[in-house]
Amino acid sequence: MGIITGIGRKFKSVSRYNQILRVLVKYGFEDLVQHLEEKDQYTFLRKIIPKKSRKHAVIYTKWEKMRLVCEELGPTFVKFGQILSNRPDLIPLELVLELEKLQDNVPPMPEEVAKQVVEEELNATVEELFAWFEPKSFASASMAQVHKVTLHTGRRVALKIQRPGIREIIEEDVKVMFRSGWPGSEF
Repeated sequence: MGIITGIGRKFKSVSRYNQILRVLVKYGFEDLVQHLEEKDQYTFLRKIIPKKSRKHAVIYTKWEKMRLVCEELGPTFVKFGQILSNRPDLIPLELVLELEKLQDNVPPMPEEVAKQVVEEELNATVEELFAWFEPKSFASASMAQVHKVTLHTGRRVALKIQRPGIREIIEEDVKVMFRSGWPGSEF
């Protein structure tokens, strides 16, 4: 691996750590961030979290905040929350009920992005590919969303569109979790 590539990968991880920490602070989890700052390997956190972003989110319960953190951090964290929502033996019922909202309330990607993904992946415009393409998704999940389309043969089908960059996002999140010592990351 070249030096430039290695630096780029490390910067990407630092950038993701920064994003995770900003979201945690945004929703009032300063105590968790403070705990991480006390560990020697995380002393850089004081430098990358601006003081102006340290606002308390007082309008949400702690369980709502946990769901909102998962939503804002994206597909890996949404999937993690979905998995946890199926484990009432491990987490409080209030958190289970909140995380269950991640099962069917994932915001869709913008219509223009969905259309662009289809056109880039299939190397043609949606007009060339389909007789009709519904720009608004009828189902949305952490990894993809589904649109109604009509083929030129007249057959109506569902088109599943994967979120752009999803593989890279998940790979980076898994690296971050592994380096952070999250439960199960020792594999």
